[in-house]
Amino acid sequence: MKRALRLAVALSLASGVAQATQHLRGSDTMAFITRDLIQTLNLGSGNDPLITPCPDTDALCYDGGGSGTGYTAACDARNTGQGMNPGSRPVNDGDQTCAHSHDLDFVVPQCEIARDGIAIVVNTGGNGDLQNINLTDIGNIFSCARDSGGTLIAQYWDQIPGSTNGHHLINKYTRDGVSGTTDVFTGRTHGMVDGMITNFPGVGSPPNLFYWRDNFPNCVNTVYGDGATQTIGYLVANDPDAIGYAGLPAIQDGNYALGVCDNVNLVCSQPTDYIAPSIGTIEDGSYYYARPLFFGRVQGFNGVDYTLPDDQVTFYNAACDPDTSCDFLAPIVDRNNFFPAARCYNP
Repeated sequence: MKRALRLAVALSLASGVAQATQHLRGSDTMAFITRDLIQTLNLGSGNDPLITPCPDTDALCYDGGGSGTGYTAACDARNTGQGMNPGSRPVNDGDQTCAHSHDLDFVVPQCEIARDGIAIVVNTGGNGDLQNINLTDIGNIFSCARDSGGTLIAQYWDQIPGSTNGHHLINKYTRDGVSGTTDVFTGRTHGMVDGMITNFPGVGSPPNLFYWRDNFPNCVNTVYGDGATQTIGYLVANDPDAIGYAGLPAIQDGNYALGVCDNVNLVCSQPTDYIAPSIGTIEDGSYYYARPLFFGRVQGFNGVDYTLPDDQVTFYNAACDPDTSCDFLAPIVDRNNFFPAARCYNP
């Protein structure tokens, strides 16, 4: 496989097409599972999959960085050498526009490899009594919402129903703007100010790395780049006044995920109205922040051919072949704390 890859790279360079790069960008939420897949398929450089950066070899190496970075790399695959990308959000119009400008096209429907939920995590010691939260309280917290008189309405934990953490400032931890997690979170989250529903601005296309700084200055603590999911989990687990949003791998000793109720569209009056992330609630979509995780890839467009590099073909097919991928993915998905893709789920 490596010999064939080197030959393909040499031929592509000879024809003026740069495909030598084997460093892949994409979802940070999916970093551990992607590195696990690379190592399981023996497509890596032999390094510990938890250690980055990888050695500079012709093997596959996953750099993460956020879903937006993966879509940006893949939409220009002829120059970047990356024609497939892990994404915690689906391909959007901006991604396709970018791809079309390079005579490429993202294949849809995309390959779903697992299911995840964006967890709203709080500290076990500081907030052990808080089990549930309204959607609009989440929105007010992360937007530093103010009422018509200019007063912050979700600044302290004693302003949040159900919290017994007292008059402590709420410390907020977020992913950056190129993260697919931020894209999904801001797209689905709403606040409520003086009885009026509020929305978050979009992350943009291409996404704005400094989304939180530019839209909500001095409001949140943003964690950037590779490893951000686990870092947010660690920060929340060690800060009694913390709240954060991240993929399920952020859940660890010292923090836990809250049940969420969409009080914009539902009457949230009973404990059963609040749904926490679990395999059942994520698979059936009843958890508000449930989401699929994807492997995207590009193909030629406008009559201009494109061939995915050999190692990326092997990687993509192992995870996406409809006849064999579910059995292959099952142990990898499980040990990385995700749930099966809808096509692989047998309750």
